[in-house]
Amino acid sequence: MKEIPLTQGQVALVDDEDFERVNAFKWRASWCPGTKSFYAKRSIGPRSNQKTIYMHRFIMNTPKGMHCDHIHHDTLNNQKGNLRNCTPSQNNMNSRLRSNNTTGLNDVCRHSKYGYQVKIHANGKAVFLKWFKTLAEAIAARDEAIKKYHGDFAYVPDKT
Repeated sequence: MKEIPLTQGQVALVDDEDFERVNAFKWRASWCPGTKSFYAKRSIGPRSNQKTIYMHRFIMNTPKGMHCDHIHHDTLNNQKGNLRNCTPSQNNMNSRLRSNNTTGLNDVCRHSKYGYQVKIHANGKAVFLKWFKTLAEAIAARDEAIKKYHGDFAYVPDKT
């Protein structure tokens, strides 16, 4: 593992085999409010028509129309063991908690009359939708459904 220096005092991690190819360019740290994390990127082309190159997509040679997912959500760890090319739907399956979430849990929402609703999405469709009286029941059902419908892309956060 090697470190690539970025702006804003940040560093990106890359595999030894990718270091020379990646280090041939100057990279900067860019804050993303949506994920509340930094990404490594660079710009190419004239100012009037600049294109952004993200380090993780560069390393994985991500095809157009595909996404490059940080498996463990560490967006500056650009080692191949933390990256995978995926569809937009698969990338969403591995997303962290949204900032406007009120239950503190992905795919679980509270309803004053019915209890807790669990709704799982896969390939752009709601594939699992049920109501539960207790939060514990909702969490157990959500975890099982995520593993079933999201497979390797399932994101089940620690319950600590």
